[in-house]
Amino acid sequence: GRRLTAAIDRIVAVVDPEGIRERRRRALADRFVGVSAAEDGMARILGSIPAEEARAFDRRLRELAMSVCRHDSRKYEQRRADALGALVSGSTILPCDCGLDDCPQDRSGIVVVRRPLVHVVMLESTLQGGDAPGADEPAHLDGYGVISAEHARDIAAGALIRKVKVPADAALESSGEGEPVPPPVVPSASVYRPGTVLDTWVRVIAGSCQWLHCDVAAWNSDLDHTEPFDHRNPARGGKTVTSNLSAYCRNHHRLKHSGQWLHISNPDRSVMLTSPTGHCYRTRPSGLLAGMLEPVLPEGGRRRRTRLENKASRVRGERRRQRIRMHRRMKKAQRRTFDGGDDPPPF
Repeated sequence: GRRLTAAIDRIVAVVDPEGIRERRRRALADRFVGVSAAEDGMARILGSIPAEEARAFDRRLRELAMSVCRHDSRKYEQRRADALGALVSGSTILPCDCGLDDCPQDRSGIVVVRRPLVHVVMLESTLQGGDAPGADEPAHLDGYGVISAEHARDIAAGALIRKVKVPADAALESSGEGEPVPPPVVPSASVYRPGTVLDTWVRVIAGSCQWLHCDVAAWNSDLDHTEPFDHRNPARGGKTVTSNLSAYCRNHHRLKHSGQWLHISNPDRSVMLTSPTGHCYRTRPSGLLAGMLEPVLPEGGRRRRTRLENKASRVRGERRRQRIRMHRRMKKAQRRTFDGGDDPPPF
């Protein structure tokens, strides 16, 4: 899968940086975009372009596809295809097809000139380059994966650079090369939506959706509370902190809350997913800094239960909630009646 490929690329980028640079030069020389005829009046578009340009293109299509109102009749994939046609024709909007006079979509067509937004995460030593230790450490391009240090510096040359701040509840291990740890920033753990610092940090660590075999970009994913946030009494649990937040794409976010899968977060940021059939799968964050994050114990003295006991307690609680949900569904199904009339089956 893509995660295994990224893990191998990260190792190769450190062991053989010159080989990575040569491979990239050859790939750039072979870039192309082609259009070929397909059946039923359609055509196929195929190409190979730099990853950062592809990510900017993908993000622009997504923005246009999401700009229509909720009454638009097209599927998301269809809106993306129509967005491509709009861009080719020089339009800056994707017209909504709802036909409503009070459609909330802005159809002014005012052009807002802005640079394409892509997220590249790299160490400061990678950004500086030269002969300094860590100068060849690879970077992470959101929605793509590992890219070489040279590639990251090329992107950074014309980009807005911001340092990633570390929330107070997260601890960053030393890289072993004397790099200073950024000062912590105090977050608000009792607010449902994470602030900018915590939001960015969790996405940097996650790298992508943390569900099994999913590579949706971290910045295209939702941030989910592992232990549900208590809106009535936030102090009781479900804190908005690093250890209680995970990134999931919208589809897997909904699946997680369907009650069919058990979900347990571990101190090392890995997630244990248990399917309805009882099969267990462990997933790990794929971000550049994922391996540098230390488990942080909550303040307040010595622990009263071991991690294993806490894990077992969470499993029991989740299974109890799942049984309650299933019982309610069965009761609801029993209350439903179906009158097939005098017609023989099938009705």
